[in-house]
Amino acid sequence: QFGMDFKLATAKVAGLVPNPGLSTEQRENLETLQQANGAAFEAAFVAQQLAAHARALPQQRAFAQTGDEDALRA
Repeated sequence: QFGMDFKLATAKVAGLVPNPGLSTEQRENLETLQQANGAAFEAAFVAQQLAAHARALPQQRAFAQTGDEDALRA
């Protein structure tokens, strides 16, 4: 939920309309979690979160340095 809230808030500041749908990767990740239980669920969830954060952090750092929307760079 936080991800969608953040996406909507940043889009509002930038005057954009975010895509409300899930990407193919997001759908696949969700299916994996829905089919897993117990330790397998925990392992899949952690792996997905680590991968997503590893992709997002460099993008956020780069935008903080060179992004073209001052209100979002703060």
